[in-house]
Amino acid sequence: MAGCGDDQPDVFASREKLPACGSLPDRRPDAPLTAAEQEGLDCIRAALAAGTGAELTYAFLTTEGDPVRYWLRVLSGGTVEMYEHSSDTNGPSGWTRYTSCTITEAELATPPFPGPCTSSVRL
Repeated sequence: MAGCGDDQPDVFASREKLPACGSLPDRRPDAPLTAAEQEGLDCIRAALAAGTGAELTYAFLTTEGDPVRYWLRVLSGGTVEMYEHSSDTNGPSGWTRYTSCTITEAELATPPFPGPCTSSVRL
């Protein structure tokens, strides 16, 4: 995804490469899902159900139109983590890594926010 440039933290840049489920266009959180977005979520659901690795990238736009980008990662064994890169001019910006995420297949009706993650570290 564009917009992250050279400020990527080492832990993000050196993360394990996983099969890609796509990179979704920037969207408002309340926008209806497109067919491409549904395919990306189906890919993540399948990886979660199989306990195999996959990664989906997407961004939500703030009210002002600033992107907050996410990398949703299903790791081998079904562990879920998220990376967030916020460019929010009216809120926290920068990188965060979320772990201990308890996202289930049923919860993947839309690209998730980090709410189901119980641990986070600012990078």
